[in-house]
Amino acid sequence: MPPVPLFELQPKLYLSLACVLSAVPCFILGRKDRSGPGGLLSTATILFAVGLPALLFKEFLPRPAVVIVGNMLVLGAMSLLWHTTAALCGRAPPRWTRGVAPALWAAFWLLPWFRAHLDGRIAIAATLTGSLAVLAVIELCRTRPKLLAQRLLIAVGVLHVTISVLRVVLAVRHDPFGASSLWTTITQLNVLNYVVLWPALCLVLLNQRTVELGLRDELSGVLNRRGLHLRAAGAPAVSVLLFDIDRFKRINDTFGHSHGDTAIVTFAGVASSVLGFAVPFGRIGGEEFVALVSDGGNGRAERLAEAVRHAFAATTLPCGIGMTVSVGVAHPRPGERDVLGAQLARADSALYRAKQTGRDKVEVWTEQEAVAPFPLSSNRHGVRHTITLVS
Repeated sequence: MPPVPLFELQPKLYLSLACVLSAVPCFILGRKDRSGPGGLLSTATILFAVGLPALLFKEFLPRPAVVIVGNMLVLGAMSLLWHTTAALCGRAPPRWTRGVAPALWAAFWLLPWFRAHLDGRIAIAATLTGSLAVLAVIELCRTRPKLLAQRLLIAVGVLHVTISVLRVVLAVRHDPFGASSLWTTITQLNVLNYVVLWPALCLVLLNQRTVELGLRDELSGVLNRRGLHLRAAGAPAVSVLLFDIDRFKRINDTFGHSHGDTAIVTFAGVASSVLGFAVPFGRIGGEEFVALVSDGGNGRAERLAEAVRHAFAATTLPCGIGMTVSVGVAHPRPGERDVLGAQLARADSALYRAKQTGRDKVEVWTEQEAVAPFPLSSNRHGVRHTITLVS
């Protein structure tokens, strides 16, 4: 075998080193999270660190064994990255799907035409890796809210899919560009993109998800009280929307607490969909929810409150019953920053009026109520609150 020029070995050395270095932090994390996404990510990067250098330096290793095994390791790593992404998004594809892509590669290798045609092998490999990237991107797109690391992962996945499609096209057409130095550089950067950048972003997303879980209500998935406090602390003046599901106690007493939980989850989903990701929205206890809306005095808070009310009234629970929600709205006073204190208490006063005057409506707190307020009572929220008086 003729000696390989050093300038051809250097990019391969850099890629191999990048694979190994990216596996180190993932391996450390995986030891602490063996059964979760950290363990999956650790295994994926280790497979990359073994399989990719083997393929890059196949000239120095026994063939065709290195081609078969190396590609199986890389496809296995790609499959695990898909499962890692799904785990970070709260889903778990069947475990057997982790071995589908490597098994397909091994099965193709049994075919004589596959072994004899390099372009065919390139096309099949690109199709398999691109398909796994598509599955990962689908998982990311299905999940809300989309954090910054999640959006970057989507961009990385789409780029990988695009280059994979181009590889298939060039291989099938036997295009000379597929053997050019420019295309070789593009594919090497794509490998770096997916082998190094994707695991790094997964680590960032895993950290963000861990923090996010501590700020979210376990049942409904929306922000909890702590999460709302943090979002309110960094927000400009906002209007407070206080939602309370009407006759919620009757649902629990008549149909059972499981149906009550379903009502809470359903309302959280409906309201989140109407309000959008930009509006902080959370559950502060029981059947009570709060949204913080940047209004600017143009009536946006009232319009969103009415949109949520109408959307929920048009929703039927699995048990076959319809439900409604009452809403109290309180706009900020000049210089006011106590969003979940005095302003929430004013929203509660408006909510009490909505309950007393028929439910299934939106009421806005006015300054006249400061002179002749509705009767208030203290409760678990630590503010003068009335929701417990009328359900």
